[in-house]
Amino acid sequence: DDDDDDEESRAKRIQLPSAIPSSDAPSAGAAAANADAEEVDADEEQAVIELFAEDEESEQFRQRQLAKAAHMKVLLDSFNDEQRRRHEAYRRSKLRLNDIKKLMQAVGGGSSAPNKTTQIVMGGIAKVFVGELVEEARDVMDEQGKTGAIPPEVYREAARRLKKQNKIPNAQFVQHRPLKR
Repeated sequence: DDDDDDEESRAKRIQLPSAIPSSDAPSAGAAAANADAEEVDADEEQAVIELFAEDEESEQFRQRQLAKAAHMKVLLDSFNDEQRRRHEAYRRSKLRLNDIKKLMQAVGGGSSAPNKTTQIVMGGIAKVFVGELVEEARDVMDEQGKTGAIPPEVYREAARRLKKQNKIPNAQFVQHRPLKR
């Protein structure tokens, strides 16, 4: 009986629109690009999902994943062409695991090689950080009335702002060493 109440309350919270206006519907090319972009990260997403699925009750975990997928679909369907293009580029982007491994070894003193799961998680964290940095840089460019490619000085200003907001930890104690290739 409590399970039925939980399902009903969950269904009320989700409240997805029944139809997307035709003017906001994605083109066939955009839909194909979205499908391609989703395939790129499928292995990484599956590895992360498997990590967390072990700690969750499988049915509750599955229900949450379905709800998240439904919300994401509504969000993607509401994007305009520019937003869709940027999201597709973000989904396709990926940091090379070998570079992440080298960086983790350099920061950690090179004592041991991180396992693949740790590299994938660190790559995801780095990708989110880069996304936040680019978003802040775009805000800086908007304030300055600039358009086009983001120049290095704008990235520096964005990083300064993120540090001021405590979104970048104080890294004064870290010895910066170049990566060996």
